[in-house]
Amino acid sequence: MTESLEHKEESNLSNQPLDGRQKIYFTMIWWGVECWSIVNGFKANGYSRKYREARRAIFAGATVYATGIVVFILVLLQQG
Repeated sequence: MTESLEHKEESNLSNQPLDGRQKIYFTMIWWGVECWSIVNGFKANGYSRKYREARRAIFAGATVYATGIVVFILVLLQQG
């Protein structure tokens, strides 16, 4: 009985999704050491779904940021 409870708690932890506020945080503030340490803490504590979703949000934020820089540079080059 105890084993089934522990297994159920472990699967519940690994299946918890990232909430919207956390997704926005990881998308907007993806460059900080604190952000990466929180994400690695998810993995260390067994929150595998939160870990995957947080990494996805971080990479989405980096992509948006890089795209913005490229567009900004192209606009500057076009004006000059």
